[in-house]
Amino acid sequence: MIKLSNRDTSILRFFVVLGGALSSILGIVVLVGWYTYNITLIQVLPTFVAMQFNTALSFLLSGLGVIALARENRSASSTSIVCGIAVILVGLLTLVQYIFVINLGIDELLMEHYITTETSHSGRMAPNTALCFLLTGTALVLLNSTNKNSKILPIISILGSLVFGLGIVALIGYSVSIEAAYGWGGLTRMAVHTACGFMILGMIIIGYAWYRSD
Repeated sequence: MIKLSNRDTSILRFFVVLGGALSSILGIVVLVGWYTYNITLIQVLPTFVAMQFNTALSFLLSGLGVIALARENRSASSTSIVCGIAVILVGLLTLVQYIFVINLGIDELLMEHYITTETSHSGRMAPNTALCFLLTGTALVLLNSTNKNSKILPIISILGSLVFGLGIVALIGYSVSIEAAYGWGGLTRMAVHTACGFMILGMIIIGYAWYRSD
């Protein structure tokens, strides 16, 4: 494994914090869009699927969890774990709804949705989006519980790679108009800015696992 210098680790840590900030900002911007009825912030283009409210909230929590993680102290670690668990629950409960064809009442718990383009259930994030948040939250919790050079770090890198991969596949699907790349069957599609957000989070997870393994 390549040994990083102090300068390299500082730069890498800076980009981890920057990525966390970008994720949080993405979430805040879309949340503001929902509250202010700004369709462009929510949907980007009229024919595109909207980023659901719970998706935006999960990006905000994921970003805050990453920023807290990078502070590397006990109180910040607790904050990061709480954010990670919250994101896991949102992703997991959403997947449970799809798998068992039930409604747990979480999709419009905080916001009654008024955009349903390419959406199978009002307010419900796409299944691939829910999977990405499940992976992201798991990575956050594991990063807070692992020690330096832990054998868990390669697993965390795999989780980050999966998040990044699902994001980039969806983004490529939008760019070449292959709907199957960002939508599974007739279920809600992953929004284009959601795909970009997952590319950022995936790179953050991979980069921070590398930083911790040095």
